[in-house]
Amino acid sequence: MNHNFSRFLGLTALLILASCNKNSYTIQGNASAVADSTMVYLQVIENQTQQKIIDSTQVFSGVFAFEGEQELPEMHYVLIENLNGAIPVVLEPGAIKVDVPSDNLREAKSTGTPQNDLLQKFMQETLPFSERAMGISMDMSQAQAAMDQESMNALREEYGILQNEVQLFELNFIKQHPDGLISLLVLERIFASMMLPVSEVSDLFESLSEPIKKSSTGVMLAEQLKAQLNTSIGAKAPDFEGPSPDGSSIKLYENLGKVTLIDFWAAWCKPCRAQNPELVELYNKYQKDGFQIIGVSLDKEKQDWIEAIANDGLIWPQLSHLQLFDGPIVALYNIRAIPSSIILDENGVIIAKDLRGPELVAQLTQLFGY
Repeated sequence: MNHNFSRFLGLTALLILASCNKNSYTIQGNASAVADSTMVYLQVIENQTQQKIIDSTQVFSGVFAFEGEQELPEMHYVLIENLNGAIPVVLEPGAIKVDVPSDNLREAKSTGTPQNDLLQKFMQETLPFSERAMGISMDMSQAQAAMDQESMNALREEYGILQNEVQLFELNFIKQHPDGLISLLVLERIFASMMLPVSEVSDLFESLSEPIKKSSTGVMLAEQLKAQLNTSIGAKAPDFEGPSPDGSSIKLYENLGKVTLIDFWAAWCKPCRAQNPELVELYNKYQKDGFQIIGVSLDKEKQDWIEAIANDGLIWPQLSHLQLFDGPIVALYNIRAIPSSIILDENGVIIAKDLRGPELVAQLTQLFGY
């Protein structure tokens, strides 16, 4: 029997067998414009940043295929060797089709299952917004080059209107499609951009279907929402514990002052280091009246952390798990950027967040009366 035909029959049999399992998926790719033997990869992004290849195959006679098992829907990406970009594919049980009509992966589409069909619907309906945004961006570049301030102001206003239209569309889409993974992904982006109060994002999240909330992305967003709600102004700050530079353990509630500022910083963070002289000055001014600072470092290298503490003259309690943004305290308080700070009263109740410069000085002046 012809060897190529045997490979084709084997692939077909594999896909048929895989379809017998209720959690199985198949991806059948049509890539007639891609040369035979070109590598194709299936990628997932873990923890929002870590890219991981979970499978690979080759193009054969203009087609490629993957198969496996996936209980809950999750976003993955198909990468093709020597081609820029990636094709978003929702991995879920069923027969997924990926059409790659040219070497421009922006033209590729994933269809054939409910989540992928909904993904295409979202992308199609948001395309006019993207085209308008691109047009405004080009017009702004021209107006800026011509130093046409009147046109710039008008275009900024137009862009603001467009942003409001996009947000309204996305919120309606989420409400209309609670079973959609794309609804969760849009909500995740809204939360990250702080476009809505966390309570409203939480309500929208709770309106999503259980399978979507139980997906890995759903579980992660639920944890972030919980952390954000637990650290909102008026809430009692969750206790934490971590190692100091000498290895001893430091606990938040064992070190509370009349007023306590939790300072999230790192030796590698230039804005953090620039802010440290002001914190030293404020600490020296108010320490005698019960002002406490607890530094939580997002460093990775212990020596860098210790040297920064010494060089900047930070004499208040310091702790770090040396895990950058992956540390437990960072997750507990949902810290996504530094510098970041939280001010507590003597009972550990959060009274302010992320104050710097004149705002921080004004807050402490009000709290201490001078």
